[in-house]
Amino acid sequence: MSDNPHTLPNLDAIIDEGEQHHHSTAKEEIVGCPEENMLLELASMHPIEYDKIRKETAKKMGVQVKTLDSEVKSIRETFDDDTESIFETLEPWPEEVEISDLLSEIKSIVESFVVLQDGAPIALPLWIAGAYVYEPLRIFPKLMVVSPEKRCGKTTLLEVIEAVLPRPVMASNISSAVIYRMVELHRPTLLLDELDTFLPNNPELHGIINSGHTKKGASILRCDGDDNEPKRFSTWSPMVLAGIKLAGDTIIDRSVVIQLRRKTKGEAVQTTPVNLTDQCLVLRRKLLRWAEENAHTIADKIEKDRTSVLPDIGNDRALDNWTPLATIAELAGGDWVKDCATAFEKLTPKDEGEAIGAMLLEDIRKTFEVTGRDKIHSAELVRELCCMEERPWPEWKKGREMTVRSLAILLKSYGIKSKQIRIDDVNKNGLEIEQFADAFERYLS
Repeated sequence: MSDNPHTLPNLDAIIDEGEQHHHSTAKEEIVGCPEENMLLELASMHPIEYDKIRKETAKKMGVQVKTLDSEVKSIRETFDDDTESIFETLEPWPEEVEISDLLSEIKSIVESFVVLQDGAPIALPLWIAGAYVYEPLRIFPKLMVVSPEKRCGKTTLLEVIEAVLPRPVMASNISSAVIYRMVELHRPTLLLDELDTFLPNNPELHGIINSGHTKKGASILRCDGDDNEPKRFSTWSPMVLAGIKLAGDTIIDRSVVIQLRRKTKGEAVQTTPVNLTDQCLVLRRKLLRWAEENAHTIADKIEKDRTSVLPDIGNDRALDNWTPLATIAELAGGDWVKDCATAFEKLTPKDEGEAIGAMLLEDIRKTFEVTGRDKIHSAELVRELCCMEERPWPEWKKGREMTVRSLAILLKSYGIKSKQIRIDDVNKNGLEIEQFADAFERYLS
């Protein structure tokens, strides 16, 4: 057991390659592992995968197969008890509490230890409060913490928010099997650090993280047990995802994103105390008291009357993600309402594909307006676009100008296709302004 009651013992070592890869891959992962880690990995494997490699592994370890079976069985029997013991037994605060006071206290705590971008000191307390009331909600977003470089306070921020979150489990590496088994059994708040080191090229883990965005879809099916019967595992649990230069449009699309920045010499923060978790015990109890009294109220309010706090920025997924946070802000009242709206606009990441498409449509509309034409040949349109300074078209692909073909590919997603057009006795492929009417209305405000 770890000395830290909020860290899963040896979680980093429990990488269930048996459920993620084929037999050969599992063999490669087992060979060369330290003996204790090897036993933990074997214990976390699906029984079928374990059975495939038990004889070879026992031989490499220099033990009898029955000895290895006994050790693995013993670890499996104690694993559930060990993981349950990492969670504190939290008693709700005995008196009524005001959510506005709790949010302000969380805000003060995170600002004391980490330099944050504009909007983040508002989003973090609202998301943390949401982690206490997520269970009856239809949608609850991930919290993504992105650091552009090392030493920007990513791990510090995780340590700080871990101290105020419900049932936190922090890990710097985790397998998909551990996630869905932990969530099914214990409903923790998972804090996954160093995600950039183990998420890429792991489509199963990527899919499991994505699956936990909506309550209805937050489950996966796996064959389980000695009889290999299909079983449904829940993935409905709050998750904090942290890493350097994280990518993955589908996860970003399901997240409230916090971009960290390295502090300057003139920006001072406090050193995180070793006993911060103990210092925040009363705050956690108060949050639990508030959650027990308000979780279903928040869910009902979202269901019946979607919040009007958030401005419409043309991104329905972002509105879904922020609706629980905005609803909590409404309950808090005061400046939290307008501050939440401001944070929403500042922190909602721009979809690069949509941004480029909208930019292209805007520049095409401008070209029609400047030339005073209602139709233009494709080659001429491309020349006009490539003359626009501080736009991507002059260096569209590897430093080269956009081509007619590149333009056609971009416009295809909007249902716009060039056709033969006669202009000044010249008949070439071109476009008419009326072809853009629907796209202009839908994608340009």
